[in-house]
Amino acid sequence: NPCGEQPLPPYGCCLLGSVNLTLFVEHPFDPRARFDWDRFRQVVRIFTRLLDNVVEINGLPLEAQRREILAKRRHGMGFLGLGSALTMLRLRYGSAEACVFTEEVAREMALVGWEVALELSREKGPAPLLAEEFEVSAEMLRKRPEMAADGYRVGDRVPGRILHARYSRYLQRLAEFAPELVAALAEQGARFTHH
Repeated sequence: NPCGEQPLPPYGCCLLGSVNLTLFVEHPFDPRARFDWDRFRQVVRIFTRLLDNVVEINGLPLEAQRREILAKRRHGMGFLGLGSALTMLRLRYGSAEACVFTEEVAREMALVGWEVALELSREKGPAPLLAEEFEVSAEMLRKRPEMAADGYRVGDRVPGRILHARYSRYLQRLAEFAPELVAALAEQGARFTHH
């Protein structure tokens, strides 16, 4: 998928898949309605491994696309059926409770996915791009002033895994909930750059 909703680099592709939230609602429309968080996490865990395997059999038509997908191992996991799941849980779409639920779904999907990224990296190795070293530029320091605060200067070399885990705004946000996971990703490198 060319990921039309998000600009990608030249020859970038993103293998996509969605989890149907309605399948995790037990006792729908009933006062006992509940979301099965354990089963949701298990499906996300398995699905993350599946998407990593799909990278291997990507079937992309251009060599440049194949190089790009194998270097980053990018995939996109989302969810569908949110409005229906909320209705089945007896939550009004847009209510404070529905917003909390939606945030929890997205956060749990991310946390489990990045836990699997660490497991897979230990099993199969990190995304090749994260194993490379990059030269710190003035532009990098301008965009990420915290790098200068951490002692990086123009011309220094920094591993991709450190750039990814410590200086990605997305993973910085994830570190608010799982600092030990993000620290381990900085040490090991993730199996993929995008989830």
